[in-house]
Parts: sequence; structure tokens; C-alpha cells
Amino acid sequence: MGEAKRRTNRQKRIVVGTCSGCTLCCFIPAIEDLQKPPFSPCQHICDVGCVIHDAEERPEVCGGFRCRYIQAHERGIDERHILPHPLEAGAYAFEPLDSGLMVLCVDPARPYAWKKTGLVPFLAAFVEAGFALNIVDRGYNFPLRTLDHLGEIVARDYVQGARLMGKPSNIPGYAGTVREV
Repeated sequence: MGEAKRRTNRQKRIVVGTCSGCTLCCFIPAIEDLQKPPFSPCQHICDVGCVIHDAEERPEVCGGFRCRYIQAHERGIDERHILPHPLEAGAYAFEPLDSGLMVLCVDPARPYAWKKTGLVPFLAAFVEAGFALNIVDRGYNFPLRTLDHLGEIVARDYVQGARLMGKPSNIPGYAGTVREV
């Protein structure tokens, strides 16, 4: 292992099965209970995660949320072996309660990172099983149901394409915000 890789590993000590300081779910979605608009940092984010994570004032929506990575590790299911940590992938996936839908939320600061990870085969298997997938990327929501469409999104920058065609963001609240990593 090269020195640059060792240095990176020391700086980002990711503990398998934990948030390890990941705050993507505190940045990308709107959190109405906290009056937090989408694509903006929650006021409770700190250097190690959420200041109110274990506090009584934490909203139920936050306390009950688990991305698919955390769920896989908590439940000990096989997905845990292919799903990268959201900090590594630059994205996190979650399944709204019994919806038959998977949502992938992409970090606007690293919009291409997820395309080179175990998230792609995980999402492909989900779509192949007949479920719907929504990809939330830089202010756009791309719903898809076919492997071909997923392949196109992985191969191309759909956000850039939408912008070049003059299509505005279809998620209210996105103004080109990029979170610092």
C-alpha cells in the first residue's frame, strides 16, 4: 500500500456498520421537523456527526432513519458485503417504509463516486427484481425501472445533460449547493 493511501486511510477511519461521521442524510433531504431545506446542512451537524443524535429533542424522522448500509450491518444481511460505506461511495441508499422503492441520494460534492462502487450491482439487483429506483442527484430526481436506464445513468452525467437541455431542477430547494467534504 502506498503512503498516500495509508495517509487517506488514517484520515478517514471508517468503522464498518456505523455512520463514522457521515452526515449525508443530514444534508441532502429536507427535514421538516427541523425546518431544514434540502441540500443544506442541518444546524445540528458537528465534526463527528449529529449533536442531538442521542438527545430527546431529536425528531422521530431522524431517530428512525437508517440508510441501507447501516440496515445491512444491523440486520447482518448479505448486502453488507457489497454495500460501500456512504463516505466511500459518495452516496447512500434507503428504502422508504414498505414502498417497494429504493432511493439513492448522491453527494453533490462527489457525484460520480458511487458509479465505481458496489452500489451499482446492488441497485441493479434491486431493479432487476422489479422494484423502482429514484436517484436524487444535484437537485434532480431521476425515477427509473429498467436496467438499461440505470446503465445509461451510470455511463453518463444526466444532470449535466438536463442542464444543457435547459431543464430546471425538479427538486425544490436545490441551488447548486455543494457540501464540503
